[in-house]
This record gives sequence, structure tokens and C-alpha cells, in this order.
Amino acid sequence: MPLTTDHDVLKELFVQARAGLITGGTAVGMGLATAINRLRESTSKSKVVILLTDGMNNAGTIQPLDAAQIAEELGIRVYTIGVGTNGKALSPVAIYPNGQYKYDYVKVVDEDMLKKTAEMTGGRYFRATDEKKLAAYIKRSTGWKKPA
Repeated sequence: MPLTTDHDVLKELFVQARAGLITGGTAVGMGLATAINRLRESTSKSKVVILLTDGMNNAGTIQPLDAAQIAEELGIRVYTIGVGTNGKALSPVAIYPNGQYKYDYVKVVDEDMLKKTAEMTGGRYFRATDEKKLAAYIKRSTGWKKPA
């Protein structure tokens, strides 16, 4: 979604979102690079990206820290929010020739990358292990209240 202040359009997009439509992993670096590209020519006094992710970059051609370096050079701060439980979780790690997935326990959140990204760009890192912690962080940071 391009930058917008039309909250109704954003809400409708979230309502229509469905899991499983896209396969192939998470391209954290590509997503961050796209956000940076949209802000690079902005004349705003403050340029900020909020990156809400587990940080596990397993797709795309741009590494997250490479995108963070570009953000730093352009004066764009990146605030990172690591979403996911502590520890490891069962996740697909490969696909067998017969099309079935191979599962293994993997780290849930790449905190090192998310912390480095925030630090490099003058942003901050926050860890949200559940919805309540995320809502508390957003409320504390912005004064926003979750709609009833």
C-alpha cells in the first residue's frame, strides 16, 4: 500500500488479507528497501520506517543490513519491532522432492539483525512476544489506544 492517511482503506486491506496466498519466505531486506525508496525523496523533516517482523530474512535479493545502511545514508530512522515468542519454534526449513515440507526447530526472531538495523539508523528496537506487549509499546510510544 502506498503512503496514505486513509485509515478506512488500510482497515479494508487488513480485513481482506489472507494467509497462504504467497509462498517463498520473508524478504525483510526487500521490504525495508521498498519503504526506504518511498521515503528517499520526501522533503519531510523526519523520515521514519517502522519494521514489524520476526526478522527472519529467507527470501529476496537485498539483505536487511544492506538496506539499513542505505537508510542510514539517507537519514531515515528505522524502528524495529521483533514479533514472536521467545526461543525456537517448529518451522518449515526445506521442501522434499515429493513436495512435502521438512520441519525443524528454528530461532523465532532474529533480534541481532533487528537491533543492528535500529542502532545503525538512529531508531530503537522493541520485542513484542505477544499482542498485549505490542499494544502496550504502541500506546507508550504514541498515545494510541486500541479501538473497542
